[in-house]
Amino acid sequence: MTPPECRAPIVTAICADARARIGPAMAAAGVKLTLSANRFRLTPSVQNDDTDIDRFLAALPRA
Repeated sequence: MTPPECRAPIVTAICADARARIGPAMAAAGVKLTLSANRFRLTPSVQNDDTDIDRFLAALPRA
């Protein structure tokens, strides 16, 4: 959802059934993010550092 040219510190992405599909994996990995029914939001330059982003990417389901 976040346009590539956006310079805001928030990244929002669409993910159908985000809470059910990625919520448990993020909780297990200790990743803090905002989950809605069909989207998720990270704040990589404010609340998350490189380690958090790596943990987020590693925890994403691969299906």
